[in-house]
Amino acid sequence: METLLVLKLMTIGRQKDAIDVLSLLLDRRNDVDLMSVAKMTEDAGLTKHSLSRVRDYARRLKEGELARIWFSVTTFRLTHIEKREMARFFAKLADLLRQP
Repeated sequence: METLLVLKLMTIGRQKDAIDVLSLLLDRRNDVDLMSVAKMTEDAGLTKHSLSRVRDYARRLKEGELARIWFSVTTFRLTHIEKREMARFFAKLADLLRQP
C-alpha cells in the first residue's frame, strides 16, 4: 500500500493518479505507515520531489480542485470530514518528509 501511494504521488498532472490517491486515502489512510513512506522516498532519493507533491496535493485539496476531480469521476462529493482527514494525512506526511 505504501509503495502504491509513493508511486501515485510522484506523477504530475494525471487525473487518474489523483483519483487513485484519493481512493486510497478514503479507504485506507489509517493503515498507511507514514514512516515507511518517508523511508522509501528517502532511500530512492525522492524526498524533495515527494514533499513538493504532497504539498501540491494539500494545496489542491484546500482549493477544492481534488473534490471537483473526485466528483467528476465518481459523482460523489467528498464530505467535510473526509477532506479534513485527508488534509491531516498530507500535513503529517509533509512533516515527516521535512525532517532531516
